[in-house]
Amino acid sequence: MLNFASVHSTSLTFTQTLYRLLAHPEYLEPLRQEVEAVVAEEGWTKAGMDKMHKIDSFVRETQRIDGPIIFGLNRLALAPFTFSNGVTIPAGTLFGLPVHSVHTDDELYPDAQEFDGFRFLKLREKEGDDVLAARHQTVTTSAELLGFGLGRHSCPGRFLAANEVKALLAHILVTYNVKFEEGKGIPRELRIASFRAPRNANILFRKRQR
Repeated sequence: MLNFASVHSTSLTFTQTLYRLLAHPEYLEPLRQEVEAVVAEEGWTKAGMDKMHKIDSFVRETQRIDGPIIFGLNRLALAPFTFSNGVTIPAGTLFGLPVHSVHTDDELYPDAQEFDGFRFLKLREKEGDDVLAARHQTVTTSAELLGFGLGRHSCPGRFLAANEVKALLAHILVTYNVKFEEGKGIPRELRIASFRAPRNANILFRKRQR
């Protein structure tokens, strides 16, 4: 059950993050410089991962715009519930949230359809307080970003998953030069019901000379 819930979701998230990085090569050097600076100070540690704010923002933005769930957080109403606008959900109704629509709502995110790898880094920097800034890191759940669920049923493994994706991305950045094949880009996604996944693409890796 743990494998079923965690392995594919982490690998899909990493694949989408790598695709986004290659589609936006202007982020390669700023992210690489951050990783090298942090590793020189902290090594490949949990403390180091926590200081990779640019990497964290890039992963969270990918989760926002390319997350695998289109419609999710499904629940069964055990009793009738009436919203403030008068809409009532009868008992026994299965319902969920339009996750992708929330993530691409211009009222929540300016230019929501546009990918901005440092969107959440800018929000962190505007806070000016570490506690408030933490609201914008990858592992933090909110009603505006539902990739890891919400409330007491939010993903308990999100801390491990986020660090896995960040560590993989950081390792690739400092170890390889990477790019899509000439003339290629992010492949069209595969959609199955309310789920979407990245299709295969060939990525070129060349080990960096140190």
